[in-house]
Amino acid sequence: MNNINSEKTYILSVEVNKDGNAAARIEDGTIGVGLKTVQYQLNRDMVSNLTKLQYTAIRNGNMTEAVKAGKTLANVVLPKEIRDGLPEENSNLLLSTNEHNIPWELLYDSEYNDFYGIKYAMGRRLIISGNAKFSDEVTNRRNCLILTNPTEDLPEAQKEAVKLMKFFRSCGFSCTLITGRQITSADILIQLCSGEFGIIHYSGHIGHDEKGSYLKLSGDDRFYLKETAFIDDFGQPFIFLNGCGGGPEWGGSADIVTPLIYSGSGPILCAAMPVSDKGARELSESIMEKVLGGATFGDAVMETRREFKERGTDWMSFVLYGNPGFCISNESAKTKSESIMVSQNIGEFTASVKNILAVADAVAGEIWKISTSHLFVSLIAEEDEEISQVFVKAGVLPEEVQKVIASNFPNPLLSSVIGGIPEDDRYSPNTLSAIRKARETATINKRAVLPRDLFTALLSSPNYITELLKTIDIDSEDLLKYLDD
Repeated sequence: MNNINSEKTYILSVEVNKDGNAAARIEDGTIGVGLKTVQYQLNRDMVSNLTKLQYTAIRNGNMTEAVKAGKTLANVVLPKEIRDGLPEENSNLLLSTNEHNIPWELLYDSEYNDFYGIKYAMGRRLIISGNAKFSDEVTNRRNCLILTNPTEDLPEAQKEAVKLMKFFRSCGFSCTLITGRQITSADILIQLCSGEFGIIHYSGHIGHDEKGSYLKLSGDDRFYLKETAFIDDFGQPFIFLNGCGGGPEWGGSADIVTPLIYSGSGPILCAAMPVSDKGARELSESIMEKVLGGATFGDAVMETRREFKERGTDWMSFVLYGNPGFCISNESAKTKSESIMVSQNIGEFTASVKNILAVADAVAGEIWKISTSHLFVSLIAEEDEEISQVFVKAGVLPEEVQKVIASNFPNPLLSSVIGGIPEDDRYSPNTLSAIRKARETATINKRAVLPRDLFTALLSSPNYITELLKTIDIDSEDLLKYLDD
């Protein structure tokens, strides 16, 4: 089920063949009637040169030259008959085109005296070859995935994640936050394959090489967006890729979003050229606050552009792919009784395990999802005798392990025990999986869940914790052997 505002969406269709022969028309999306098709010749070399001039002017902060280039581009890429037939200001305008490298949002309307992206609530629909699953629709799933600052050099992105988490939760969304070195290419693919997210938000670096566009992760790890093409059910999420896009010149954003479109995404918001860390954060917060407040995607981007117009050039970077008239469903979130249902079904816990989960809840605080790192640190902090002996046999102080994990994870300081067993929507998927594995072990042994069951579940498969232990020369398999001795 999708929401769309009552205002009609006009469609500007522009198709260009390999010889530069172009055809453009404007349609009223609500009734399917449009102007006649206008045929003309598009000089791609001229368009490319003008785009580079505008890009350079924007990067240099020279708005006078950026406006001049925008005016000329509008005249070159759209015949006067088409320009004169464009709708009034504040209208929804969906651009349907196979010409991906033109900065359509930065064409300049001389009569309106501003850029198209300021005048209209704009979105793009790419005309691409192949069997794409792209849809204008957006899911109503109330789960969001936030991936932030994988390279740990973008402090503003970290702030952005915290604020967005508050926004999402205040609007009834359950959130999964993965940050820093915890973000791996394998984990991203696993999360996306779940198809459970209504919103996916990434804040970090985006790169390009001969293999395609990718999210730059820790070390040499890269998540190539083309990997999403193998996902059977992407779930039509709204995706916000808040990172420098476009490569050396305008146009790279189409390369970024095309694999996601083929995979069946919903609307995508992406940067078409580099954007500053602070600017990206402020723009992202403004856009998402409006979207979660009920604004359409197009209105949220248009209004944010207007707000930030006098605050530099970062606002010129973002491009919306998808119907600008759609918005996120504002249906109520699941009730508390529903949210704790899985927790109640996990099984019986010993008092010590209940206390460990409560400490993990305290470590995570009010913002962060309870991750496997929180759970592992809490296991150590509770000083279970059996687990403490494991570290003694390994020749390492538990405090040393705790310190290493804490230094590599947000909110590392332990606080007093609060709460009780966390609600199900507080657990990360990996943490919930570990708890379920611990329950299965306990059930087989016909007893309540013990700390050792959680410990075993966390170390029995490769994950962030096992990799982190390797940095201090601890083999997780050895720890499990010591546990069984």
